[in-house]
Amino acid sequence: MGILATRAQRRKLKLDNAKQPAALREVPREQWPNPYAPQLRVWRSKDFLVQEFYAAAPAKIRLSVCRTTLLGDRWQDGITWDDLQRLKRKCGYGNADAIEIFPADTDVVNVANMRHLWIMADPVTCAWRKPSNADLTGHGQARKGIEMNKEPNGRAPVERRVKPPRCRRPDETAEEYRIAMGWDKPSSTTPPPAPWQPMRSAPKDGTAILALLQDSDIAHAIRWSGNCHDECWVIVWDGHQLTESDGPRYWMTIPDDHDA
Repeated sequence: MGILATRAQRRKLKLDNAKQPAALREVPREQWPNPYAPQLRVWRSKDFLVQEFYAAAPAKIRLSVCRTTLLGDRWQDGITWDDLQRLKRKCGYGNADAIEIFPADTDVVNVANMRHLWIMADPVTCAWRKPSNADLTGHGQARKGIEMNKEPNGRAPVERRVKPPRCRRPDETAEEYRIAMGWDKPSSTTPPPAPWQPMRSAPKDGTAILALLQDSDIAHAIRWSGNCHDECWVIVWDGHQLTESDGPRYWMTIPDDHDA
């Protein structure tokens, strides 16, 4: 199924893409062509469009990804594995397993150059794991003491039951949770001096505050919003929703302007 677009429409699409940021940004629902569309959220950059949908169990979310450039009567192809992994992380699912389905021949539906990632509710049992993570999930194939499906003594491997990861506590930041689960190591840098405070003490009543985001020493004005798909911190000036990979890490009150 091809995309019918006039020369003027293609020129407008090219101009619109040039105005978009290089990094993925969420598109507010009021800016969608159809605000009542079934998508949960939509993200856009100059190169990619990502749409989020509910998915049936054992998945919880489907991400549909396409490029924003037309090549003939189809969206340009060539979305790499690295692209999908990065986009999944930018959409807030960096800590979740996702699968891409290659169906039976009788079920193939190929109408557009789009890729679909199903975000799984639980870790995928057959996935490869790094040794540090495999010991936590019990599902890794690179677990310490097992090589080529044999124990060090050459006998058949013995099934080990490992307690699954716990849920994050309400008073626990994403960074603290990842460290507690052993997925991340504590930061080697010391916390910034006062008046910076840990995010667990930040007000969630809509008050604007200053915050340090992940991998950044530049303060941003943010506030807590209950209008997100799942309550989250947003940038004050443009409403951009922050994901767990963005942080934030520390906060402080916005100083009064004594010169005003």
